[in-house]
Amino acid sequence: MHLNQLCGYFGRSPDIIKTENVNRLTLEQLLVTRVVNNVIKINDDRYVILMNGNLNYDIISKLILIYLNINHWIKQLNLMLLLLQLLQLMLKWK
Repeated sequence: MHLNQLCGYFGRSPDIIKTENVNRLTLEQLLVTRVVNNVIKINDDRYVILMNGNLNYDIISKLILIYLNINHWIKQLNLMLLLLQLLQLMLKWK
C-alpha cells in the first residue's frame, strides 16, 4: 500500500452527499424524513435535492418516534399538574 492510498483512505470526508431528482410530493416527504442540505428548484414540479447519504434513517425515525412519545407524556403530565394546582386553588377558596 502506497502513501497516496493511505492519505486517500484516511483523508476521506465522513459526509456523503446524495443527489436525487424528485417531484413536489416526494420532496415534501423527504423534507420530513431526511437530512436535506440543499434544494434546487428546476421547475414548478421538479427539484434536485442534496442530502446526507451516510445516515441510518431507520434509527433516526425510531428516535423521532421515541421523542414524540416522550413529548406526549410530558404534555399529559403538565396537564395533570395544572389540574392538580387548579383543584388546590378551588379547595383553598372553600
